[in-house]
Amino acid sequence: MWSILILLVIALLTLFVSKRNYKNRAIGLYENFNTFNKIINDKYNNLSEEKKKIFVASLEKDLYLFFTNVILKNNCKSKPQNIHLIQQQMIKQEEIMRVLKPFLV
Repeated sequence: MWSILILLVIALLTLFVSKRNYKNRAIGLYENFNTFNKIINDKYNNLSEEKKKIFVASLEKDLYLFFTNVILKNNCKSKPQNIHLIQQQMIKQEEIMRVLKPFLV
């Protein structure tokens, strides 16, 4: 009887700690995501108008939509709890930065 109770307590503690770690990881990724958005936005705003037009024209449609809706307008006000979604958005940020880098010279 005691062994079952101890295993149950250990299982509940494990679930609690895992959930807390998942939330902390999501918050950390979200903060990194917002910081990188600000960096991309600052670098974009430092470009000349001509380079801005060429850069925007060189983006693919999905990256263009992400760039205009999320990065320029800073539309990420709510904290997503899904780490996978945050990571997918961070991949798009990296792709945008890869396209932006040649214009920074």
